[in-house]
Amino acid sequence: MTEAARLAVTVLYCVIFAVGVAGNILVCVVVWRCLDMRTTTNYFLVNLSLADLLFLLICVPVGLMDTWIVYPWYLGETMCYLFPYVELVVFQASILTIAAISVERYFAICRPLQAMYVLTRRRTFIAIALIWLLCLLLCSPVFTITVFKVEEFHDPNECSPTYLAYGCLSIAHTTSAVAYFTTITLLFLVCPLGLLCGLYISICRKLYDVPLTESRDCRSQRAKMKSRRQVVHMLISVVALFFVCLTPHRVLQTWLLLTTNENIDAELVGSFVVFIRTLVYLNSTLNPVLYTLVSSKFRSALVRTLSGRGRKRAASTISTTRFTAARNSTIKSSQSRKDTLQMTDLMLVLQSQQKPPEHKLVLRKVMSTPF
Repeated sequence: MTEAARLAVTVLYCVIFAVGVAGNILVCVVVWRCLDMRTTTNYFLVNLSLADLLFLLICVPVGLMDTWIVYPWYLGETMCYLFPYVELVVFQASILTIAAISVERYFAICRPLQAMYVLTRRRTFIAIALIWLLCLLLCSPVFTITVFKVEEFHDPNECSPTYLAYGCLSIAHTTSAVAYFTTITLLFLVCPLGLLCGLYISICRKLYDVPLTESRDCRSQRAKMKSRRQVVHMLISVVALFFVCLTPHRVLQTWLLLTTNENIDAELVGSFVVFIRTLVYLNSTLNPVLYTLVSSKFRSALVRTLSGRGRKRAASTISTTRFTAARNSTIKSSQSRKDTLQMTDLMLVLQSQQKPPEHKLVLRKVMSTPF
């Protein structure tokens, strides 16, 4: 790589790093500041932002150093073992988080009655903890594959002719290493991709098969369905971006495992590695941009947060929601003798229909708040 190319890559990495760190921090702050943004979907998105933030803080500086100094390894033995481990852990945590978000949306939209009991805050936090624990355990074999190598060189032109150089290598051509990385690729790329395709096909069919009438009673339903479709569009964009950016990395990794060193063009592979790294870094940077572009609710929350009135507006929103729910329940109780009530996210249960004073109205929210 020429010096001009290295300079261009350096500038690009610095821009990606700055935008990605700022954007992912903003996502966490927005959800923390705005109470109406504290939903199960957004908790998972915060977890995804934390994974992206960790990846950017650790991997981008190492990638930037590797752009200028391929060999020897200057970061020491600890970073030699920690860097590939953290990189792999964050990859898998991001994939599992995206899968968890998709499952959450599937229950909220396709199985709303079960969502009342499944999609709780406590279970969301437990799922996030299990995601990280599972990734930490499944990625631990990387420590046995990584090797910190010390080599002695002799240079007769130097005053100190003998010096040590350190290398950080991965012994990935053994049978066990090939089996491990093949299993990881199947479990964390192929299988999740198939699962996500199936989930979003079901979600889209559910959303777009629901007829939306123009009656006054269905205005709230129309608004909620529009918001949920917007959330699904955003999540599909996140999933597509993730797999587009990550698949080349996994393809190159698999090819390097199966080929021999004699068949590798070092200069060509080095250039391709720079391109793949850029894609992976962009994935961690562009997620907050997608939230802002696609989700009007996130844009509104971001404006409130930056203007310093996030909590106040959120509390007002919650109070308005409660008032609206109480008003709607009063209106619906006066119409309890109608045969059917067509509503998407409210279920009215009349426990007695003999005496009007004995009527009891149970109001249940069966759909989680949209993003």
